[in-house]
Amino acid sequence: MNLFDQAPRSVLVSADEQSGVFTLEAGLFKTFLDRAGDQTKAPFDEKCSTVLSQKIRVFNTDTISSQQLLWKHALRKTRE
Repeated sequence: MNLFDQAPRSVLVSADEQSGVFTLEAGLFKTFLDRAGDQTKAPFDEKCSTVLSQKIRVFNTDTISSQQLLWKHALRKTRE
């Protein structure tokens, strides 16, 4: 996400087995996309938008489910 908004990292990752990691500097990546043109940039943007939309939907569903469970528990406690 930092490639797009330059905000601090939002998660830490750990691996259960030996893994390789690489870094990608945001400015270089943007330059690559700009030079690659719309044939590369448009599908990349579309894929990012699709994945982001799916993640937001899952987050919303999880949030609603959590809130429903919390309210059920709270209402049950007030009736006791």
